[in-house]
Amino acid sequence: MQWVEEKAGPWLEKAGYEKSEFEAIVLSDADRAALRKQNRWGKFRFRAKRLGWVTVMSSAMAKRIGMRGLAKRLDFRMQEKLLR
Repeated sequence: MQWVEEKAGPWLEKAGYEKSEFEAIVLSDADRAALRKQNRWGKFRFRAKRLGWVTVMSSAMAKRIGMRGLAKRLDFRMQEKLLR
């Protein structure tokens, strides 16, 4: 809850929400980087479990080395699997 308030506090106050009773926190740059890394890894693992490791890894590698056509086809394949 504290992280959400730290991130969106000003917008919530403008919308009329009261602050919670939790003590305010300020995240360091290292904490923010760790949260971003954890989030990226979690999204990757979710996609890999749902869509298959080979497809997800192939898409990532195709994007990284600049094979746009292959990356688009793989992304299309992943979207088809998600919509099933």
